[in-house]
Amino acid sequence: MRRAARLVLDFRRMTALKLRFPGSSTDDLPLDAGELGIGLRADGAGLGPVATEAACVRVCVDRRGVWLTVGEGAGGVHVNGRRIQRVAMLRTGDAIFVAG
Repeated sequence: MRRAARLVLDFRRMTALKLRFPGSSTDDLPLDAGELGIGLRADGAGLGPVATEAACVRVCVDRRGVWLTVGEGAGGVHVNGRRIQRVAMLRTGDAIFVAG
C-alpha cells in the first residue's frame, strides 16, 4: 500500500505585492503583513519608508487586505484620482498620489 504525500502551501513567505516609487531612487518595497510608514525621506529625495510616527500615510497589510491610512497634516492624498481623507482599501495596480 502506497502512502499519500502531503503538501502544504506556505503563503507567509510569499510577497506578491510591492509598492513602487516611479521616478524616484527608492527601491520597490515588498508589502508583507504589518504596517509601513511612507513620508519624506531624510535625504530629501522624495517619498520613501519612514517611521510610522513620522509618516504622512501608512500602508497596513492584514488578512482582510491592504489599507491606506492618511496621517495628520498630509496635504492631499489621492488613490486613482479620488481624494482620500482617512482610509482606503488598496488593490493591485492602484496609483497613489501624496502631496505636501
